Amino acid sequence: MTHHLPSAEALEAVHSFPCVFHVKAFGPNTAAFTEAVTDAGRSIATSSAAVSFSERASGGGKHVCVTISLDAHNATQVRALYTLLLAVPGLRMLL
Repeated sequence: MTHHLPSAEALEAVHSFPCVFHVKAFGPNTAAFTEAVTDAGRSIATSSAAVSFSERASGGGKHVCVTISLDAHNATQVRALYTLLLAVPGLRMLL
């Protein structure tokens, strides 16, 4: 699967930074996947209050969507989060 990061220019064209930026990571419903996604979000956040998480399992329970809500200061921070998430084993989709 080929991954393309959104450009800083594209992000800045549709978002007024600083803002709350939401990212959804879909993958297997395992503790390892959820932990890897939340670790990525925490490592990018400037403080523990700057990021929150929610998760929802698929109807069959095989997959999970982890939503990251990040208080993003700029497009570079968002691009760094995407880069970390794209390296998470088992990632199926990133929105």
